[in-house]
Amino acid sequence: MQWRIGVGMAFSFICCRFAYKNADLVNTQPSMHMDIFSLTPQFLLLGIMKGLSERGLQSFYRSLLSESLRDYRTPFGECVMGIGKFLSTLCILIFKSWFGHDTDSSRMDNYYTILTILSFACFLIYWVALAHCYGDAPQEVDCEQPIEHKTV
Repeated sequence: MQWRIGVGMAFSFICCRFAYKNADLVNTQPSMHMDIFSLTPQFLLLGIMKGLSERGLQSFYRSLLSESLRDYRTPFGECVMGIGKFLSTLCILIFKSWFGHDTDSSRMDNYYTILTILSFACFLIYWVALAHCYGDAPQEVDCEQPIEHKTV
């Protein structure tokens, strides 16, 4: 489950790089317009990333949640994805000067550079947290044990 999420995050980084390359190509060669063939690798990587991440999140929540909360693993995964979508919208609002009325007046390469950096930073943070939970050193928190909930 951890590998599935990590590989999905790696595909996210690679997808952002493809998006940057497409946007940079349009900005450096204004006469060249995007077509379906130039966007196909980006959308294939996006689909792989989404499938791996969503399944990994569901497995992650299934292993952590008690039996009574297991039905809520899909909403918890949607919550995490929703936070990512909210942060993406926040980035768009912060860098709204980069977005024009068409692709020729937009600076999408700058936006995709920011997304590439953010996705790589999140990828590194994930692997550091994973190494902390599953590393060789003894830890105070056992990341593999499900959380036990006591009912009153």
